[in-house]
Amino acid sequence: MFAGSLAVVPVYVNKVGPYFNPHETYHYYQLPVCRPEKIEHKSLTLGEVLDGDRMALSLYDINFKRKYKY
Repeated sequence: MFAGSLAVVPVYVNKVGPYFNPHETYHYYQLPVCRPEKIEHKSLTLGEVLDGDRMALSLYDINFKRKYKY
């Protein structure tokens, strides 16, 4: 990515669960939230797999260096 180029930053969703019970986790898209038609999962590293992460691409778009008119 170059300083002069437009940058698109992918946003991933992960597992969610109660704070006081870290063993009870759910995939983000098992909750009643807006979900894409096809869930695209991220390739995980060994540490992420051992931690129980389940990352998937979210519906959110973050763009840098774009000018918007309000």
